[in-house]
Amino acid sequence: MTELLISTIFCVIGAYLLGSIPAAFIVSKRKGIDIFQVGTRSAGTANVFRNIGKTKGVLVMMIDIAKGALAVAIPIYLNLPDAIALSSAYAAILGHWHSVFTKFQGGDGMASMIGIITMLVPSIAVVSMLLGIMFILLFSRMHSRTSIGLFVCTIAILVLGRSGVYPATITIGLSLLSLSIIIHALYKKAKIDKRISADVQNEPVTEY
Repeated sequence: MTELLISTIFCVIGAYLLGSIPAAFIVSKRKGIDIFQVGTRSAGTANVFRNIGKTKGVLVMMIDIAKGALAVAIPIYLNLPDAIALSSAYAAILGHWHSVFTKFQGGDGMASMIGIITMLVPSIAVVSMLLGIMFILLFSRMHSRTSIGLFVCTIAILVLGRSGVYPATITIGLSLLSLSIIIHALYKKAKIDKRISADVQNEPVTEY
């Protein structure tokens, strides 16, 4: 029991620190830009892609995916219970949201979720994510298209997970994590939009 407790603490703290690696912040800072002051003011792939550059955006996405994958790969490799792998997944996303390296600021965690899904449910990950991508493309004009894509991916995981290949705890746990990411992203967007709107209203009027 003591060994299991130590392994759990190690995995969860390690996952949080992995999730906290601020790839978007580091990449944008090297360009002389504070990612928290431009665009959506979120340290994520989409914001880097639009405001820093496509190549940098892809780099950030790959790092964020790797963060999520590695966070759950460690407990899987150690053959620990599914509950610990899920706890590590949640810790990694929490780290991405509130990075200890950027004064507890961060991004949405959607790219990291790709890595988590790929590691925990590999046989249904591709189909689920392809469905999500399809809906992102269909709703490409909507600001919340990524959230829509992740929601569709979540539904697919729940449906495909009924085949019994993976324990219900894994598919349900992943689904709850996905929904948490969606709610967090929508709440954060609404909050930022409100702040930007307030900033615009408070700008002094220049008379000519």
